[in-house]
Amino acid sequence: MAWSAKETIASALSVAGTEVFSKAVTLSADKTAHVRVVADFPGPATDDLIVSVYSSIDDKARAISAIVAVGGTGYTVGDVITLVGGVFDTAATFRVATAPGGIVGTVTLVEEGDYREVPTNPVAVTGGTGGDDCTLTVTWHAQAWDATPVGQFTVDHDVDPNSVSFVLRDYFQVRLGFVRDGATDTIDVTAEVRIFDRSA
Repeated sequence: MAWSAKETIASALSVAGTEVFSKAVTLSADKTAHVRVVADFPGPATDDLIVSVYSSIDDKARAISAIVAVGGTGYTVGDVITLVGGVFDTAATFRVATAPGGIVGTVTLVEEGDYREVPTNPVAVTGGTGGDDCTLTVTWHAQAWDATPVGQFTVDHDVDPNSVSFVLRDYFQVRLGFVRDGATDTIDVTAEVRIFDRSA
């Protein structure tokens, strides 16, 4: 299987002396991530960028809510619909709360599920009286993060290009922290990731 398309996990993020974070990347046990971080240093900047990699404490993800992306057809209030996709021990389910004309308007959580790898939004569903043509945009629980980074990298403000690349594997979920110790000016930081599925 080829590497996935690039996904931006931090876009023109303003970084100074307080650590700020990228969005999380879910790897599970079978995925490798290639990460590239680019810093846009202004001319007089003198503080290097420190990139820290933090791993999640939990190794499972759970749904907390969902909004309807596509309402589908033929659904009835009270239908219980199940998320399709991802890698899980228990699939998340939602109950149809409103369905004017058979089109799902809102849902409520029934079972949060237990996922080693979450499906990509919008998520297809199955079950209920509809045509399995409803999709949901799911919000997953906020992850708890280890306070100690599993790795750190430096982007030197004096070395062109102002970027660093590295590979991550064998983590369930990771996020990046960016900081410039003692800096009072800000720089823009962009980070991109590509994923390779080793199980395919």
